[in-house]
Amino acid sequence: MAITNGYCTLAELKPRLEIDIDDHADDSGLELVIEAVSRWIDRNRNRRIYTASETRYYSPTNSEYLVIDDLTALTTLKTDPGFDGTYEDTWTSTDYQLAPFNAATLGEPYTRIEKAVNGDYFFTIGQKTVEVVGTFGYAATTPQVIREACILASMRVWKRKDVLFGVSGFSDLGTVVSIVPAVSDGELKMLLSGVPKRITV
Repeated sequence: MAITNGYCTLAELKPRLEIDIDDHADDSGLELVIEAVSRWIDRNRNRRIYTASETRYYSPTNSEYLVIDDLTALTTLKTDPGFDGTYEDTWTSTDYQLAPFNAATLGEPYTRIEKAVNGDYFFTIGQKTVEVVGTFGYAATTPQVIREACILASMRVWKRKDVLFGVSGFSDLGTVVSIVPAVSDGELKMLLSGVPKRITV
């Protein structure tokens, strides 16, 4: 299988596992692990890191601004003031502002659309009255901290198959050696914190 929207590659993972890059015996299993870990990262951060062009709909609670999912680029913004499912008002770039204003400079997504001071339209408060077409997701390029977290977590998951019940045996001192759960891994938590967990209300 091919990895779909994975946050690291086989070429990045294999050397860490000391697997020859030309040894393809475990490729399918490694790809499954990378994809599973990538989706776990999305759930852990409560946001999708990879981007995709999509159409999404929103129900505003304020006429001046709209809270949206992570967005890296906006294509079209339309509203439905008549509540009839027809988005007849198409906003131009002078009608709105994407916020936070410095998001792109900081390599972060936009999470809000604000009505421009001199814009022609307001957000229609109601159910599914806004249509947004754009590129949704945290970043077009996987942040380095997420790439490293994906490699580290994938290594843990792959090695887990060799550790029965999370116990790898006994150390030289005769003590049991156990595997610390990923959620308790300090380095992994540190890397994931490089992308803030999104809090939704």
